[in-house]
Amino acid sequence: MKHLATLVLAIFLLSVTATAGPQDSLVGVSARKQFEFRMQGRQITRPLNVRQAGVVVGKNLVLTASLGDKASNVRIYVPGTTNGLDGEIVDSDESFSLVKVPDLKTKPVVFTEVWAAEPGSTVTWHGILGGRLGEWSVVSKQATKDAILDDGRRIYSDPPFRGPVLTPGALVTDAQGKAVGMVILVQNEEGAAGGGGRGRRMRRPGGGTPFIRPVRTFAHFLTGTVMKRGVLGVEGETLDEQVAEALGLKGRKGILVTRVVPGSGAAKAGIEAQQVIVKIAGQETATAVAMKRALRGQAAGAKIAVTLLGVGVEGITERTVEVTLTAPEESTPEQRVRAQRFGFTAEPLTDAMRRDRGLPADTKGVSVRRVAPGGPAAIATPERLRRGDAILRVNETDVPSVAKLREALEKAKKSGEITLFVQRGTETRFIELEAEAPPAEPKK
Repeated sequence: MKHLATLVLAIFLLSVTATAGPQDSLVGVSARKQFEFRMQGRQITRPLNVRQAGVVVGKNLVLTASLGDKASNVRIYVPGTTNGLDGEIVDSDESFSLVKVPDLKTKPVVFTEVWAAEPGSTVTWHGILGGRLGEWSVVSKQATKDAILDDGRRIYSDPPFRGPVLTPGALVTDAQGKAVGMVILVQNEEGAAGGGGRGRRMRRPGGGTPFIRPVRTFAHFLTGTVMKRGVLGVEGETLDEQVAEALGLKGRKGILVTRVVPGSGAAKAGIEAQQVIVKIAGQETATAVAMKRALRGQAAGAKIAVTLLGVGVEGITERTVEVTLTAPEESTPEQRVRAQRFGFTAEPLTDAMRRDRGLPADTKGVSVRRVAPGGPAAIATPERLRRGDAILRVNETDVPSVAKLREALEKAKKSGEITLFVQRGTETRFIELEAEAPPAEPKK
């Protein structure tokens, strides 16, 4: 029976992978991802290995379910192979990540943006079965119950979310076989329940509820280049009852603006601190989650309506302004330093980075963008270099800019060793690295 079951599974896999279509652009994705979850009342952060699907969306570009900003060991697997290709995350949001894979030759998928998704719509999931048969394979299953509606919040519940088909990042096609969306997990606050042995229930990381995301929620990734997602350019917090009463807005809900980024779309539209955002694009924004949802899928340059509350001499006023979304403060590839022999990549340290990482506003240095797994920076002493660290000094040389870091690294090549003076949040520390040996000269 065991051999018969294996034969039946092999025939099934051959049948689903032999069919030409959008699933030909599906690949496997593996990575080591940072999970935050609660276990027995404690908040835990732990790197864990994940396997999921991805879709080729442009030359050397793979779109997959979100890996976050701290994923490492990203590998891409073409179905029917066992050897993966190195990938690097180039853009990411709460639902998706875009991975660049220099050696990838698979053709991109073409999504259709017109999809009349109604309950009972026929959809087909194209997921990934990885490792069990020694190679990555595409598996597919058709179902018709509870397809998505509107912004993707309708749960797809037939069949239940288990097995190899409904993997995060799975491709979804309509009844005509056209690519219309992808599967993502909406993370549960405390993870998903898992067996703890002897009837005990525990929480495991990675849990969540599966949703189909239609193409409009990730259209900004589908141009063959990295498109910057749009942001309002404000910092804020959920308006609680006490603050609302103090501001004369008792009973009102929204996002209290605490800071407006200079030069942003919000600043140009006249939004100011102490105002309250109550709607974005007609959607109520009573919480930070609702605000993120209203901005999901919006690219930099898009114009969006923002409704504000304020208190003046005439009492509570409400007005709607048009905001042109801007891109987050990020560096371009030309601005980065790739210290290959030392195993890290650095980029300019921006005001947004200082703010988000709790660094003093006058911190002068460069930011660590990536640490190569297994490289010198990853095994440095007395502790490893981390993504997001601010490098202030290399040996005895201050490095307030990428250009200064490049000069300092050139000087350090002769000795093959460097000492980094690093700031991480409010703490500073020294980290010592020893460069990898340069590649051997080819014999003549």
